[in-house]
Amino acid sequence: MRENNVWIEELFLKVDDLFSKGEFAEGKTVLEEILENEPGYGRAHNHMGWLYYAKLDDNVKAEYHYKLAIKFAATYPAPYMNLTYLLNNMNRHTELVAHVEIALKVEGTVKSVLYNELGKSYEINGHYTEATNAYKSAIKYSLHKEEMINLNENLDRVKNKVNLFERKFFFF
Repeated sequence: MRENNVWIEELFLKVDDLFSKGEFAEGKTVLEEILENEPGYGRAHNHMGWLYYAKLDDNVKAEYHYKLAIKFAATYPAPYMNLTYLLNNMNRHTELVAHVEIALKVEGTVKSVLYNELGKSYEINGHYTEATNAYKSAIKYSLHKEEMINLNENLDRVKNKVNLFERKFFFF
């Protein structure tokens, strides 16, 4: 079994190399080989999920693989982050909120990004108070200047929306 693990890890590194060169079809073939031999290899499921989401525009297959990645590699942070993006992109707000609650407890997930995605979901669904709170939490965990600038812009945008949509207009 150990020899098989080394072989699988070598194939997995090959996938990373292929993806970095933009050779996605070849990388997919190698991922399929890995999963055929080791169906519980969570990292390969994450990469397959990413490929379906980012390159093949198949959210159903992407979600399937992200969830398998989480099942088989529960401490690997990447599929938690990737599933967050997918759920937010599909505006599956209730599922996103529950998922982020779990993802925040996984060591290595980027809390500022998770809270930012949560804030975007609240904002797009018109929950401006919750969006503001999520963006403030994202700022709390942010360590990068550019990220801080973007998060503050998000807060300003929500403030403007509150002023625009929640202001009472009186006509005389």
